Parts: sequence; C-alpha cells; structure tokens
Amino acid sequence: MPYRLLLILTLTVFLHGCVTATGKPFHSVEKTTSETALLYLYRSDSTGYVRTPEVLINGEKTTELPNNSYYSIKLPPGNYNIKTKWAWDVSAPPIDYNIELQGGGTYFVQLWAGSRTEGFTLTGIPSYPIMPDVSFFSAAFLQTEAEAMPILSNTKAVTNH
Repeated sequence: MPYRLLLILTLTVFLHGCVTATGKPFHSVEKTTSETALLYLYRSDSTGYVRTPEVLINGEKTTELPNNSYYSIKLPPGNYNIKTKWAWDVSAPPIDYNIELQGGGTYFVQLWAGSRTEGFTLTGIPSYPIMPDVSFFSAAFLQTEAEAMPILSNTKAVTNH
C-alpha cells in the first residue's frame, strides 16, 4: 500500500503542468483594430513533451503553451517582453524576447526549445558521431504570416480559465 501511494504522489508531481491544448484547431487569423495589436504565440517543438512552459508577458503569467498549441492575445501598442519559464526538471533555458507591437499589426512569434547534438565523426563524413555533446537551447522567432501558417495550421488553441 505505501508503495502504491508513493507511486501516485510521484506521478502527480511529475505530471503537474502536463497540459494539452483543448481549444479549437487554428483556422484563420483574427481581425484587429488600429488601437490594438494581435500577437500569436505558438509552439511546435517536442522538448519537455509532457511538460509545458509558462509564458510571461512583461513579467505576468499569461498562459501555458503545450506542444502543438497557440495562444492569441490583443494588446495595446507598445514594447513587450516575452519570457518562458520551464519546470525545474526541464533542461531547456528560458526564452527572453523583446518585441515592439504597432496598432493594427498582427505578429507571429514561434517559441521553440530543442536539443542540438554536436560531436566529431569517425571519418569526416556525416556518419556515426562519437562523443556527442547534447545541449538544449531555446529561441523566439518573429515570422511572417506566410511562414507561420504551415505551423499554426497544425496547432490547437490554448484557453485560459
């Protein structure tokens, strides 16, 4: 009995933050007015697949962004700082990204975290790497609508309750 309880508690702690996008699949870009800017944040990587980063805008938690999800928000024009915060057990570093939003503009920012395997090869030809250095990195990419659409079309909306 104690082992079963320990297992349940361990899984509960591990899966805390395990979120899925439950909203509707992305279908088209929303309209905005000249008084607001529309910001799409989206993620399609698999780093920390069962873990979900918190997204902070100007230091305030805005949402969590699971893999293959997007979040849209209308904001007044101005300068914004977008950060991600991962759980302690995910090796991906946080994103710290600054963006200026203009009224009437629509902005597409892909948040990405991944691993990079680097090392020497035995023959100098891309073959079997030896001594790989697996390191994790993260980045934010401002994309055009044309660049964002193939990624967004495979995502679902994140809704905050």
